[in-house]
Amino acid sequence: MAVIYDSTKDTITGDKLMLFITEGSSVLPIAFGTSCNIDISADTIDTSNKMSGNWKEFLTGQLGYTIASESMLSMKDGHLSFKALKN
Repeated sequence: MAVIYDSTKDTITGDKLMLFITEGSSVLPIAFGTSCNIDISADTIDTSNKMSGNWKEFLTGQLGYTIASESMLSMKDGHLSFKALKN
């Protein structure tokens, strides 16, 4: 039996992040994230000296990022089941 994905029935407000698996030649959604965000930061290095006058001068230092996703959800059977998500 062919697996049919219907976005009107199978999506659970998971428009921000979706995980997919391949099953044969099909690419199927398996889990949906209900919220996610990414924070990007850059440290600065003060390079001010007497030649910069009244102006502060900076160089970019270390870069960093944090990615968070809350509530990966899979409430279906078959290819959308929790067992498939865990595997």
